[in-house]
Amino acid sequence: MRNSGRVPPVNAHRRAGVLVPARQPNDGALRESVEKLVGGPGRWVDGVWVWDLHERGLA
Repeated sequence: MRNSGRVPPVNAHRRAGVLVPARQPNDGALRESVEKLVGGPGRWVDGVWVWDLHERGLA
């Protein structure tokens, strides 16, 4: 994803409380993948995207 910009198939994910992906090349594809995994968009907080998985019942 980082190098290709392609979004991989979305399957089961690991248990976590919060996701905060680092900024990187093709981070739009990473953000799209995370949105598919958790079922919705994150929040832009202080320069990073944050997904609170507790709010979504995923943690």
